[in-house]
Amino acid sequence: MLARSAEALFTGLIDYAGLFPPAALSMADAVHNYDAYRRGEYAWMLGRFVVPVAKMSEVPAGFPLALVAPLIETSVGQAPSPARGQAGGA
Repeated sequence: MLARSAEALFTGLIDYAGLFPPAALSMADAVHNYDAYRRGEYAWMLGRFVVPVAKMSEVPAGFPLALVAPLIETSVGQAPSPARGQAGGA
């Protein structure tokens, strides 16, 4: 049995991101898994279902939107390498 303080810390801590790598599941499979996990032994630790904003329209009708965490995907480029002869350069 967990201490109440640990339970309070871990409750809802783990968001489910089955749509993203490495799982990269389809919406149907990810929703199915999330539903199963919400009914499982560790459901108390499960947080929200992470969905890219671009796929919000694919969330099935009737799915409780309060459980969805919309995510705006961004990309971050690699910082340029310092030029030769400058500090930190080769």
